[in-house]
Amino acid sequence: MKRILVVDDEPRIASAHAEYVRRMDGFELAGVAGTAGAALQEVRRSAVAGPPVDLVLADVGLPDRSGLDLAADLAGQRHG
Repeated sequence: MKRILVVDDEPRIASAHAEYVRRMDGFELAGVAGTAGAALQEVRRSAVAGPPVDLVLADVGLPDRSGLDLAADLAGQRHG
């Protein structure tokens, strides 16, 4: 089962993505975050507490930083 974190600051869009993930076989919703900072916290928390997040589905335009910057930050945080 792959755990997916949805990151979007638009609640309706985040909810739609989360619902889609919930309906996909083999995938589990790890959570929803509205900012890059909240996403980083959730990924770090999951890495320690388990099970880890396998995939982050992020919007490019987030209020605190770019989703591309978030991806770069996550790429530098290899756990396991």
